[in-house]
Order: sequence, then structure tokens, then C-alpha cells
Amino acid sequence: MIPEIRDPDQVAEAVTAEKATAGGIHGALRALFPLAPEAAPRTWIRRWMSAAAQIAAVGLGALVLLLRIPGLPSWDAVYAEDWWEFLVGAYQHPWRLFVPFGGYEQLLQRLVAQFVSYLPVSQAAHAFAGVAALITALCALFIYHASSGHIRSRPLRVLLAVGVILLSSAPMEIADSTVAVSFYLLLAMFWAALWRPRTRAGMVAAAVVAFVTAASTSIVIVFAPLLAIRVLKLRRFREHAKSVLDFADQAGKLPVLLDG
Repeated sequence: MIPEIRDPDQVAEAVTAEKATAGGIHGALRALFPLAPEAAPRTWIRRWMSAAAQIAAVGLGALVLLLRIPGLPSWDAVYAEDWWEFLVGAYQHPWRLFVPFGGYEQLLQRLVAQFVSYLPVSQAAHAFAGVAALITALCALFIYHASSGHIRSRPLRVLLAVGVILLSSAPMEIADSTVAVSFYLLLAMFWAALWRPRTRAGMVAAAVVAFVTAASTSIVIVFAPLLAIRVLKLRRFREHAKSVLDFADQAGKLPVLLDG
């Protein structure tokens, strides 16, 4: 029995939930992509306060990430390929961003290195570490929003985002370096594949995450089955911007993967 609900989207979600609990495989698969809850109306003051709180959270998250590296601070050293592949490549071949390395492209890493190349060399380590920490914090904020369909509790979503910042293995290798920022993007990509935002801003954010992740690491191919299920189960075209971008990017670099 479905309770009386006025919002058509909520009616559809209630029907989907009933089918899933009834054991239908189609309903269960569609239930993987619940619609994000509708935001309560807010005054412009509350909107500005929310935006300020999120900006502060990203800044704090980036600072925590920078301080997590033991010994030599991350802003005093350039990590691995950030120096000898991406930065040197930016000096030698400016704005050649779609250059494969290790069998696949790393668009985000090369783009960051290109901007860093315009700074004094003495500032390169600071820039790489700061940008990588900022991107990671933005991934955590994105996950907080993108998980709203599955995790309705705000405190639990905050805990999930904090878990991204405090990932236990991060100080060993992946924190504060654009070389390994793709691992954080993969976490964001997982939730982007499941997210069904109600707003245009949410749709754009999910599409950007999908494109940047697909253009920066070949591991994103593991999400292809999930995106295929999404395309099959969600009928509206606007639901699939991220899927289209991801599939298009993967198809475009298939020759690179095969050659690698």
C-alpha cells in the first residue's frame, strides 16, 4: 500500500521501493538510483550561510590533509610524476594535455602542472600539494551531496565526507599529490554514478566529476556496468549526462589503452 504523496517524483520513488521490496529484479536495480530528497525552501540568508559553511569545510579539509603527512611536509617536496613527467612535460610542451603516460591519459594532472609551470620553480611544491588537497576536499564535499539519496541522515553523510579526508592509507602515498588524486576522484565517481540530483547545479557537478575522472584514470572503466544499468533503468535523457560523458571519454581513449 503506497501512502498518499503529492509530489510525482516521490510517487515514482515509492512505487520503485515497493517493487524492490517485492523481490522484482528490475525494481531492485532501479532502486540503486534513488532520487535525491527535495530541499526545503530557504531564505537567501540561509543560502549564503550554507555556502559559507561549505567553503569553510573545504578549506578545513584541505588544511587537515596538508597536515596529515608526517616528516617532510607535503608542500616542501614534489611527488614522483608530478615533477619529472607532468611539470617537465608542461615546460617542454605547453598545453599538450592529452598525452598518454603509462597507457592512459591524465588530463587533470597535466592541467594542474600546466598552471604550476607559470609559477616560480620554488613554489611548485606548494602549488601541487595545495591544489591536490583542495581537489580531495572538494571530492569529500561532492560525496556529501551525492550520497543524499542513499543516506538521508546529514550527520552520517558528514561522517562519510570526513572519512574521505581521514582515509587511513592516505599519508602513505596518495594525499597531497595530483599523481594520486585520481583515487579520490574514483570515490566521487562511484557516488556520481548513483546520484540523481534534482537541480541543474547537481547535474553539472556530477557530469564534471564523471568527465574529469574518466579523462584522468583508466580505472574508471570498472564503473561501466553500473552506468550501463543506469542507462537501462532510468528513462529520462537528462539522467544520463554523466554516463554519456564517461562512455564517450572511454571510447575516445580506447586506442591508447590498446596500444598501452
